[in-house]
Order: sequence, then structure tokens, then C-alpha cells
Amino acid sequence: SRSTRGQSRTSPASRSPSCRRGEAAARAAQERAESERLLAEERRAGARLRGSNQALEEKLAAVAEQLVSERASLGSVRAQAVEDAARVGSLEVRLQASDEALAAARDALVAAQADAAADARAAARHEA
Repeated sequence: SRSTRGQSRTSPASRSPSCRRGEAAARAAQERAESERLLAEERRAGARLRGSNQALEEKLAAVAEQLVSERASLGSVRAQAVEDAARVGSLEVRLQASDEALAAARDALVAAQADAAADARAAARHEA
């Protein structure tokens, strides 16, 4: 047969009305099948998209949870840094006070040694 799909060897006008109705029904059935196939494909694509969206939402929730955890950790680290800075400041004040006390003790020692040397000289002159 030299016919192609959807075409007959006879012209449309020469076919009987029942034949034309049959061809129209076949075309309508073919169009319905194509429409149903497209609708099923669209539903599958929608389901894939919903699944993909759900996976992305779950990943986003996990990232948000991690971010909250890291922010809390950072807050804790900052609080510890503030405490450490206060401790360092306190230690610096105590070190400065110790340095001042040590300098005063050295000055007192030098003065005491000078007094002792002067007393020794005076005693030596007194004996002589």
C-alpha cells in the first residue's frame, strides 16, 4: 500500500460518511492518547519537581540548623574571649603592681645598703 499515515488512497470527498466518521474518531482517539501521554509526562515532571523542592528544603533546613549552632558556638567563643580579656587585664594590673613593688623594694635595698656603708664608714672613722 502506498498510503501514508492518516491518508487514504481515495480522496476525502469520495469516501463514505461512515468512513470519514471513523477516521475522525481515530484521529480524536489518537489526539486523546497524545493528550493523556503529555498529561502523564507533566504529572511525572511535577512529581520530580516536588521531590527536588522537598530535598532542597530539607538541605536548607539542615544548613539553617548548622548556622544556628555555629552562631551559638561563636557567641560562646566571644563570651570566653571577653572573660579571657578581663582576666588578662586583671593580670596586667597585678603585674604592674608587682613591678612597682619590686622597684620600691630595690630602691629600699639600695638605700639600706647605702645606709649600712655609711654606718660602716662612720664606725671605722670613730675607731680610728
